[in-house]
Amino acid sequence: MNMYHVMNFFGEEKLITRLPPTSAQSYSKLTSSDAPVEELDSLVETKQNHYTRRIRRLFLLNLIFLVTSAGCLLLSALFIYAAPPIDGSRILQEKTFYSPPLNTLKPAWYVSKVVTKHLSSNASVLRQDPSPQVDSAWARFADMAVIGLTGEQVTKLGKDPALTAKAPPSWGAGNETYLAQLDAVHLAHCLDSMRRSLYYNFHYYYPDGISDVYAAHLMHCQEALAKWLMCQPSMELLTFTWVQGHDGPFPDFDMTRKCWDYDQLLEWQDKHRVQTINTAEWRAMRAPKGAKWKPSPILYQESLSRAPFHG
Repeated sequence: MNMYHVMNFFGEEKLITRLPPTSAQSYSKLTSSDAPVEELDSLVETKQNHYTRRIRRLFLLNLIFLVTSAGCLLLSALFIYAAPPIDGSRILQEKTFYSPPLNTLKPAWYVSKVVTKHLSSNASVLRQDPSPQVDSAWARFADMAVIGLTGEQVTKLGKDPALTAKAPPSWGAGNETYLAQLDAVHLAHCLDSMRRSLYYNFHYYYPDGISDVYAAHLMHCQEALAKWLMCQPSMELLTFTWVQGHDGPFPDFDMTRKCWDYDQLLEWQDKHRVQTINTAEWRAMRAPKGAKWKPSPILYQESLSRAPFHG
């Protein structure tokens, strides 16, 4: 043990005693097996384990994402190929107030390219000059068939069955069959009536002129068609182009439309026909005993005030 005196910063003398080193306090050279190296190895191992766990988590997340994406793709494919076809009657039901025929009529929709053909083509028969062939095409287009309804269906139309005409027993359609007509063929009939009454067709169809009642009917037809076009206007588009022999832009009436088969409607009508307007049976109909009568309609009153037209 050694003892010596020292002076501190303030000039005070202190006695310092230094003990000899013991075996526990002796210094020795560090070896590779000592604690600091072991701690370093442990730290490196910890970082490696952390990195490995991170890689595993990323792999697991990617795997989950891949499986989820594949599942969504598979479900989408199944939905596209296994989904039922478009229900044409449902589409019409959404835009129709009430129509019992849609319970059994399944219209098929298709894309139609409307192209104007030469006047001599059969495809242009509806715009050709009057002839038996033209009249036959228009008669089919505007086939004025009458179909039957039940009393419940008449009520759902907002009409009173007590004021609605029924088929007579002689037709064999039953005792409670109420008479109705598809508005589509009514409008087609109106268009045909107006075609016949055009200036350059008039004398072919009406060489002796038309009655005041028919004149009022034509006025009804032009209003009915106008109201229908305003009720459900076509949203297809036509463009304009430049054509030889015409200075300004000329409308291109050729277009692509989404349609449903009108012939399918006529076929359905044929199967459910109970009578046809203007046949002998139709003309022979009279109100049965005890029938309720409505006041005279405006159109009939107007016809009484019109003078006959002779062109």
